[in-house]
Amino acid sequence: MRKRAPMGAGIARQRMWNSMRRLRQFSVAEIVATAEVSTSNAGVYTRRLAREGYLRVATPKREGVVGGHTVYALVRDTGPYAPRIAKDRLRDPNIETAERGPADKPVSVPRAEYERALCCVRACAGMADPEREVAALKQRAGGDA
Repeated sequence: MRKRAPMGAGIARQRMWNSMRRLRQFSVAEIVATAEVSTSNAGVYTRRLAREGYLRVATPKREGVVGGHTVYALVRDTGPYAPRIAKDRLRDPNIETAERGPADKPVSVPRAEYERALCCVRACAGMADPEREVAALKQRAGGDA
């Protein structure tokens, strides 16, 4: 039997993402207050987004100081939909990719998807063979332009 996420888990993360996009710089406590989510959920989500490159630490935690929480800054705002996290990947519906590991790691595209996209490009551009036409344009421009 498969375990399912509790109802509303995605909604809570969407509220956190909306708060992050509005505030730009925030602590976990501010996300908890503005998005009305649990501290543990907010902590897990912000740490994962920081690890994936969406957030960076703007001000590190200061022990023994009132209000000395870690302050994060949103550095990769990809759009209105909240990135979804799983054990080994992050899925961002704004850019429609599934990334494994750090956010800057390249993602391979399945061959069938590449061929379908190439056919669309050829049809839109009216090209029979785009690679040959690009090579011809470079040759006419005088080399590797």
